[in-house]
Amino acid sequence: MHSDRTCLATILRAAGAAGAALIIGGCTLHDQEAPPLSGPSGFGLNLTMVASPAVLPRDGNSQSTITVTARDSSGAAKPNVRVIASVSPEGTRVVQLSESTASDGTVRFVITAPTPSMVAPNNQVVLSIADVGGDFQNATQRSVAVGLLGPSNATYPTANFTFAPTSPKAGSSVLFDASSSTDEGVQCPTCTFDWLIDGEHLTGAVVVKAFTAEGAYPVSLTVTDASGASGSITKAVEVTKAETTTPTTPTTP
Repeated sequence: MHSDRTCLATILRAAGAAGAALIIGGCTLHDQEAPPLSGPSGFGLNLTMVASPAVLPRDGNSQSTITVTARDSSGAAKPNVRVIASVSPEGTRVVQLSESTASDGTVRFVITAPTPSMVAPNNQVVLSIADVGGDFQNATQRSVAVGLLGPSNATYPTANFTFAPTSPKAGSSVLFDASSSTDEGVQCPTCTFDWLIDGEHLTGAVVVKAFTAEGAYPVSLTVTDASGASGSITKAVEVTKAETTTPTTPTTP
């Protein structure tokens, strides 16, 4: 029995080594319980991400340093781990200071705050680890968010408009109203409204245009918010032929 326990201990020590081959020869086990499946793995990798500072003004210049730390299953720093990252929103400037973790298990990124006109979902910049160590099958993924100060610019303006009459006749005027356009989910009194109607440029939330002939006319509206972000929409206006009246000949009694 003692030899069996010694053999089992030898097998378990071999199993704990990464990539070790277990050669069980001349060793038998009698009534031994299977080892537990839980516990640290030789392939374990723990990643932590910290942003400093965690909030940036939307000035296009301020920077935050993202420190990624890799540790093994025992908590020891893990050097030479290749880290690849992606950033959202696209267009945010990010610099990876090294390709792999240093002796202390860290690798650092520097991100530059977006300008006020850059749209950032949830009004934040998110740095995500896309691949670790080149092991795509067992890649570890993490992300960290840096908040943005100043006016929220999480969405592009949503351009929209109505027009009346909806079935205009040639020779009549049509009123176009863009007050249903929104920015950040609400009406935008500070937005500018630029129209292109039948080759003519007009500005303002409400404009009027006369159509002299029947036909289909594309009407384009671009809404721009105070930060410079914009959204556009195009609708078609169907102008029908003007109704004509047939003159009547008076009859003599």
